[in-house]
Amino acid sequence: MSSGLESLKSRLAKVNALNSAIALMDWDQQCLMPSGGADARGEHVGILSGMAHEMFVSEETQRALENAEKEVIGGMMMIRRWCGWCAVTWILRRNCRRR
Repeated sequence: MSSGLESLKSRLAKVNALNSAIALMDWDQQCLMPSGGADARGEHVGILSGMAHEMFVSEETQRALENAEKEVIGGMMMIRRWCGWCAVTWILRRNCRRR
């Protein structure tokens, strides 16, 4: 079984991939997309945005975050990495509470 940090990194990588696809679609809409494609593009961006949001606030992400916090706080990481991941887990928890 993967560690909490690895699980969290994997989930966040998937959310990031969805958000990157959305950004690319937005750029395409502004620069290259024919005007007749706006309705379909809006629907596609809406679907991907919903998927990214659901994955980010899911119970699985919450569990991965809790496990990662335990690992980081439990001292299983080097001090330098610990500081960085403490900040990441704190920001994620704050953002999850806002949603």
